[in-house]
Amino acid sequence: MDAAATVTGVEPIDATAFENAVEALARCERRSLECVDACVGEDDAASMAECIRRDLDCAGVCAATRGALSRWRSWDPFAVMALLDACIVVCGRSADECLRHDHEHCRRCGEQTRECEAMCRALAADIERVVAQAMPA
Repeated sequence: MDAAATVTGVEPIDATAFENAVEALARCERRSLECVDACVGEDDAASMAECIRRDLDCAGVCAATRGALSRWRSWDPFAVMALLDACIVVCGRSADECLRHDHEHCRRCGEQTRECEAMCRALAADIERVVAQAMPA
């Protein structure tokens, strides 16, 4: 996967960072969907509507970001950056909402989405570094 993280003439991003990101995004997507399912099963599911919406947004953006990172033979750093930025926002909003609730499934989801948010920030910083180095002065 080394080629995935290389922009010509620039020190590459460690391939492990991409692999870890794909795995973290998959975990976050899965945990968000598990939380949605559990929220729907709550006695007062209507009170969980905002949590459900934010979890669905998070799962969808994580899936799209994971897909873009998985296509390593032709990755577009600008598209990936836009997706990572979106992921940072939706993961943060999902975590904020989930952590407002006392349900165990919400706590687990909030923790997972915070972890994913941090991973997206770290990878975005690495990609910004590589793109900045590749730009002509």
